Amino acid sequence: MASLTKKPHSKYWFACFRDLDGRQRRRSTGETNEKKARDIAQHCEQVAQRKLKPHKARETLSELYRQVYGESLPAASVRQYIKDWLAIKEHETAPATYAAYQKSTDKFLAYLWIDAERDIAEIRQTHVSGFRNSPAKKVAPGTVNFDLRCIRMLFKAARPDGYILEDPAEFVGSVKRENRNWRRPFSLKEIQSLLSIANPEWKSLIKFGL
Repeated sequence: MASLTKKPHSKYWFACFRDLDGRQRRRSTGETNEKKARDIAQHCEQVAQRKLKPHKARETLSELYRQVYGESLPAASVRQYIKDWLAIKEHETAPATYAAYQKSTDKFLAYLWIDAERDIAEIRQTHVSGFRNSPAKKVAPGTVNFDLRCIRMLFKAARPDGYILEDPAEFVGSVKRENRNWRRPFSLKEIQSLLSIANPEWKSLIKFGL
């Protein structure tokens, strides 16, 4: 059964509960009111032990959120949350980094297709692992892992913001870099195509590389 505790010099109650595997979990409720904190702790335990279906967990949390904070729980589609997240990142990162984030999230939206319009809280681990696996045999492992890191950052931000209960990307592992010989040389036709559009400097570099 969920319980409460306090850390030294902290005014907030911490929820103590066990997950489905019996592991002890501890999370701040962000509450100084013991009754409200206990309600949050009980809800955390129900979610951790998967006693509630995802949509029911969301409904229960939404009601609890209204009772505790007097306002509705944040909600957004995957597409809308990505748009808002990128708007923040645009002012926090270099232009090249922002462009890379934009490219990675565009790939994720393309992979999700119609699911991109679903509430971000409905996205599951299978969505993220499927996204990771879809280009794994077509592009370099480094590209796959960069895209995955970007999606992890996205969901990691969504959780404390209150948009999701569980992070679907948290336990999705990176692609292993086992095969270092996956790249093939350019064909003669491909080299001719490159030379046909390259400027003089790049023509020299291509020929030197060849």
